[in-house]
Amino acid sequence: MTLILLIYNLALALLLPPALVYFLIRRAVKGRAFAGVGERLAFRLPPPNDGQDAIWIHAVSVGEVLAVAPLVERIRRDEPDTRIYLSTITPTGQATARKTFADTVVPFYCPYDLWWPVRRVLQRIRPRRLVIAETEIWPTLLAAARRQGTPVHLVNGRISDRSLPRYRRVRALLRPFLDIPDHWLMQTEEDARRIRELGAPPARIQVAGNLKFDSLRLIQPNTALAAAIGTCWGTDRPLVLLCGSTMEGEEAILADQFIRLRPSRPALRLLVAPRHPERFGRAADAFRQRGLRVALRSSLTSDASGEPADVVILDTLGELAGLYAAADLVFIGGTLTPTGGHNVLEPAAAGRPILIGPSMENFREIAALFRQAEALQQAADTDDFARRLARLLDHPDERAALGHRALELIRSHQGAADRCWTIIRGRFPAGSATP
Repeated sequence: MTLILLIYNLALALLLPPALVYFLIRRAVKGRAFAGVGERLAFRLPPPNDGQDAIWIHAVSVGEVLAVAPLVERIRRDEPDTRIYLSTITPTGQATARKTFADTVVPFYCPYDLWWPVRRVLQRIRPRRLVIAETEIWPTLLAAARRQGTPVHLVNGRISDRSLPRYRRVRALLRPFLDIPDHWLMQTEEDARRIRELGAPPARIQVAGNLKFDSLRLIQPNTALAAAIGTCWGTDRPLVLLCGSTMEGEEAILADQFIRLRPSRPALRLLVAPRHPERFGRAADAFRQRGLRVALRSSLTSDASGEPADVVILDTLGELAGLYAAADLVFIGGTLTPTGGHNVLEPAAAGRPILIGPSMENFREIAALFRQAEALQQAADTDDFARRLARLLDHPDERAALGHRALELIRSHQGAADRCWTIIRGRFPAGSATP
């Protein structure tokens, strides 16, 4: 493992300077965020724990941060004096952590997976446990935690169809690091089988469920924002199709469908939330180029005297989950283009009917679960999507039944946070010594 780790660190060190230049150029050209470099290189460190018990939770981005929220809540309840450090990699994840947890956690950017910054951070906060959300396998971080005697617990683990072939290609190199975590707490039996195939010790693998089901309890409908958006529609009874986490090319499809459907459904309106902030402008242009009237959420005012909008673009972060309850029908993006889909749990928790396209490879188990329970509709292709969309818009009773089944499915699968914390805490209770 030492030789592998040395070669890995040398390769990363050589790649880091050109990578930083690339990200600076990308920021200048595309407006993509480039933040936290000082923390990621450990030039700036999180505050020390001052002798307190500490837990380091790593959650790479927005989805993972929201997923670990019920686990953070459970730790707070059982160990109120434990200091929780929460690291992210993306700027949106960092913003979500600060907004979600306020001052109940210490948010910081995860160091680059190089020995010097990783070791500095570990020595700074000296966590009693390291909890990693989903299958984030960082060899240097895992090896440094083992050297410091810090137990490692991977929670909400999953291996997507897209990731599995890549992991298989480097299985021999990964195997020594898969032996480090004390627990592999996977979402499903299939995820457990896959991590076992890659070489994780079978005795340390358990199926604990999906934390994202539990995190849904924390979502509150944003009725004030929904009302503000409602002033844009120009009708008291809009038929709102909310399109969440859309990807490149999907806005054009949605615009064409809207133009086709609108003449016989004059109340139809679109609320569109592009997945990536750098695409907000391009998404709006896709609708404007087809003659549709577009409003931006960031430009909303209380004055409803302007021209009514056909489409509102949610060009802000962290507000989508609270708006699902205001939709009559939800389309989940990343499913009409071959990008693997996005999570359907948030609209399901709001009891909303869900329509998706054929591409859900990244959420294979959840999609299968919902299909089996008839808790969503999945189109086979764009033509089938058009047919299903028209029918659901015209049949409120079918929409209501679909949304009800989705909500019941969510309620029946909650409890992963309790299972994960029981397993983790059973290994080293608060205040005990680590090996």
